[in-house]
Amino acid sequence: MWKARLGMTNNDGLDRDFRAVTRTVRGEPVHWEQVEHRAQQQRPTSWRIFGVLAAILTIAIACTFIAVKLLVDPAYRAEFTSATTAISFGEGATELGHTELGDYMRATGVRPLPTDVIALREEGFVLRASLHLIGLRHRSLSCGWTLRSVSNQSVAATAYASPAILRPPSDDSTATVQAWMSYPQTTGSYRVDFTLRDAHGRVIDVSQSRLFTVVTPRISSPYRAPGYSALLPKGWKLTQRYEPASPGRFVTKLVGSEGLSVLIDTTRHVSGDPASSAITVEDLYHGLTSYRRIAFHRTDKAGRGRAFEWTFEFERLRRADIFFYRGGDGYAVLAVGPPRRYVEIVAVALKVARSILSRPARS
Repeated sequence: MWKARLGMTNNDGLDRDFRAVTRTVRGEPVHWEQVEHRAQQQRPTSWRIFGVLAAILTIAIACTFIAVKLLVDPAYRAEFTSATTAISFGEGATELGHTELGDYMRATGVRPLPTDVIALREEGFVLRASLHLIGLRHRSLSCGWTLRSVSNQSVAATAYASPAILRPPSDDSTATVQAWMSYPQTTGSYRVDFTLRDAHGRVIDVSQSRLFTVVTPRISSPYRAPGYSALLPKGWKLTQRYEPASPGRFVTKLVGSEGLSVLIDTTRHVSGDPASSAITVEDLYHGLTSYRRIAFHRTDKAGRGRAFEWTFEFERLRRADIFFYRGGDGYAVLAVGPPRRYVEIVAVALKVARSILSRPARS
């Protein structure tokens, strides 16, 4: 019975095999379970041998392949080497948005500059990606940026990358890249995909930013009045076009969806302190039961000189009024809408105010 359990045959080596597997078994009588266990330990199984041989063969093939590729193409890097990226939202000294395309392109050296002055004044936001490039020495790498919605759908947006092409100087290097992106059509939460590709278009790495809020509408529609040029909310309806309100005073108004509107009030050939103008207008509201002041202070967010921001609630609507003087004229940009759109209301007023250039538009 014990012969069959050990897998042995009846031959002259039987005694030798028996002694070999029972040499370390102590005590009497001998238990055949112990004998079988010792035999299994001392006789390697075929699958273990096969596994070791397969691993050695695989490594040998891989090393040979890489060696041949390096002889043919010294710039070749094995596919298991890749880039590690970390993308983040940031705009240096600016806030969310409020980065004009022209300012970005001049600061980063992106070429060519658009010839349209209005296009250079379009505002967008800037993202940066920190890269750890591994095993990519001297390879030509292109940087791509894609704006995506919460549902991960691609959103139409113009991107200007800086730099657009990378060439790592070593197999272990770091780099920082950035891109200016135009605003999407609607307010909401978005993320950005950064894609690194090789010269053949193959994806080296993809990294995705965290969600961030973009307040729109997109301020990109050019508007020219006799006394100034500006960028206005895209898709809004122009209901008043530089209409006279009183001697020397003119009004332009646009209406958007869900009760949103913005008005540009221009008084020609005046100057002064924008805070005084805000105080004078607010005095008209004092004593009215539906009036509630929210903010009343100077601001540098309207660009190109001193400005004053007055935000308030009146007749169940939120309002943001930005007062400033520019080019020898006085301006007040008033945005109005429902309380739930308060952040967007303030953003619209500030963005339109920043875009205004007080000079006759060229035909």
